[in-house]
Amino acid sequence: MSQRVRGIASPSQYVNHPKATFCRSSGVRLGASRTRHLAETTRPPVMVLVFEDGSSTAIRDLTTIGTASDNHLQVGTADGSVSRRHLEIRVEGWSVLICDLGSTNGTWRCHSSKVWERMSPNRNVPLEPGDRVAFGDRWLTVHPLW
Repeated sequence: MSQRVRGIASPSQYVNHPKATFCRSSGVRLGASRTRHLAETTRPPVMVLVFEDGSSTAIRDLTTIGTASDNHLQVGTADGSVSRRHLEIRVEGWSVLICDLGSTNGTWRCHSSKVWERMSPNRNVPLEPGDRVAFGDRWLTVHPLW
C-alpha cells in the first residue's frame, strides 16, 4: 500500500515533490515558497530508473530487482552475474534508498563525485537523481520526477 505524503499542490490540485518548481502534471510554475499550498496525497512515483537497454520503470514503492520471477523487476543477465534477489529500492516519504541484498557480485553506485563505490551488503544508501547503479552486467541511471 502506498504511503501518504505532503507536497506542494498545483492550481489543478496535483501534489508535487516539496522541492518542485513546476507541476509535474500540468507544467505550470508553482508559486513562491510563502504562497505554496501544502497538501497530503498518496505518494506518486518519485523517480524513474532507466536501464542500459533503454527500458525504464517509475518507482513509487518497495521494488526488488533480480533474476527470480518473484521480484518486482525481473531482469535477465547474459553472464549470470545478477543474483536471484540482487537489490532493493525502498521509498520513504519523498526519499529513495537502495540496498544490496547480499548479492554474490555486489552492487556499485556512482554518485555526484563520479567515483564508483561498492555498496556494503544489507545497508540502505540514499539514491538521488543522476546516480548510476551497476549490478552484475546490468546498470541503470536514476532520473527525478519532480
